[in-house]
Amino acid sequence: MKYLISFLLESISYFLFFAALAYFISRVDSRIKYWVLGGFYLIGFLVMLKILTPRYYNGFLYNFIYMATSLTYGYFFFVTLRSRL
Repeated sequence: MKYLISFLLESISYFLFFAALAYFISRVDSRIKYWVLGGFYLIGFLVMLKILTPRYYNGFLYNFIYMATSLTYGYFFFVTLRSRL
């Protein structure tokens, strides 16, 4: 059981981030930057579930997650900080 929880921890964290952001979007603010961030967390959750099937080399999927993370956070903070100027 302990191994299963630690094995699923990364995908569970992406799902929890998505759920919290979906709640925030529905209740507080629904600007496009939050939709982009929520979409990233949903895709990240699904990709992490795919990584759990160890039939093949998962390096490409991890590289996809790293690229998506940098693009999403870059867009989010660019839009956030640009609006502050």
